[in-house]
Amino acid sequence: MDVRAVHGKVDFAIITVREDEDRAVLQHFPVHDQVVGGRRRHSLCRVQVTPTQSYLVTVTRCVEQGPGEGQQTAQMTIDDLDPRWLMVVGIAGAVPSDDFTLGDVVAPIRMQYFCVMADIEGAPDQYAMAGGPMHVEVQDFLANLPACDASLQGWNDVRHIGMTRPDISLHSTSFYGDTDWQRAARATLTRHFTGDNARRAPRYVVGCIASSNRLVKSVSTIRAWLQYARHVQAVEMELAGIYRAARQRHREYPILAIRGISDIIGFKRDDQWTAYACRSAAAFARAVIGLQPIPLRPIGGDGQPGHAQYDCPEIIDLLFRYLEDACDDGKLAQICLTFHINTGNIVIPGQSHTRHAANLVGHFHRRHGTVKALVEYALQDLQEREHPLYAMFRETLSANA
Repeated sequence: MDVRAVHGKVDFAIITVREDEDRAVLQHFPVHDQVVGGRRRHSLCRVQVTPTQSYLVTVTRCVEQGPGEGQQTAQMTIDDLDPRWLMVVGIAGAVPSDDFTLGDVVAPIRMQYFCVMADIEGAPDQYAMAGGPMHVEVQDFLANLPACDASLQGWNDVRHIGMTRPDISLHSTSFYGDTDWQRAARATLTRHFTGDNARRAPRYVVGCIASSNRLVKSVSTIRAWLQYARHVQAVEMELAGIYRAARQRHREYPILAIRGISDIIGFKRDDQWTAYACRSAAAFARAVIGLQPIPLRPIGGDGQPGHAQYDCPEIIDLLFRYLEDACDDGKLAQICLTFHINTGNIVIPGQSHTRHAANLVGHFHRRHGTVKALVEYALQDLQEREHPLYAMFRETLSANA
């Protein structure tokens, strides 16, 4: 698909960095097409959030790690797609905490930038702090996230994550750093991985993340950073660059970052935690989009199903089958009443039920743009009755989008 066909129509542009992050995201956002002709290649998919409406989502992977590559990828994505929101989905390291641990997810409401440093002879490293809060729309969404826990239920089960929680060893040789840090790390990990918590599902936390051009696994480095920003919970490498690219002169693009915790600074964990954190972040990203953090576009608006999608022959055939096979004459009369149609023009004495179904479909088809109303009615009815035609409707609508 040419980039001009989706410019200004993309709802969420997801940016990943590592290959394992990208593969985990694509498991939850299956590719429908490739967007080409722009500054970068983007994978395109639709995420269905209501029976008749969906979000248009792209996935773009950085070529390398670091804030510079993050900024360039975000800028190219903005130039190509002009998305409504940017998303960053991947992994991060974290400080020891009783609130979260390996495999959990951090969704930052604030980002602290630690790339500007003064290296002075005989003095500790000094930092010029940058960054700041996320876009006000993202702040508003994340602040209200606990109220949506019921709707998020199940995002963290094994079926969505795709693997079981790896094991850890709390042997003293697994810890590093100064004595106080090791003691604190061991205490928090013991609480998270023993007793009833031994196999618990991932959680999410909303907080603050640090970004820099370093892969931080040094206790001394994170201790220094916490002197400047004691509320930092996790550390990563790309968000600072993406944050800068998102602040355009004409607008600021909201960024929703979702980072799975693959490391606890001060602890040597099994490599499987990297894969697990990639998957927990991707699963949470898909669940969060299902909460509709931004308004769905009106039916027929940019990037959403229009009349042509509903009036196609495949949908007309499915409507006929719905009315013929799933409805009796009383149902036909009910539809006529709902849509203010003269029942006498549809349900004619002496004609078969099949003929009545054809009359109703023909009535909607002749009135351009009204078939979608009947499709929405049918989808709701079919979904409530768990009828097989429901899946066929959705697949056909998606294929003709």
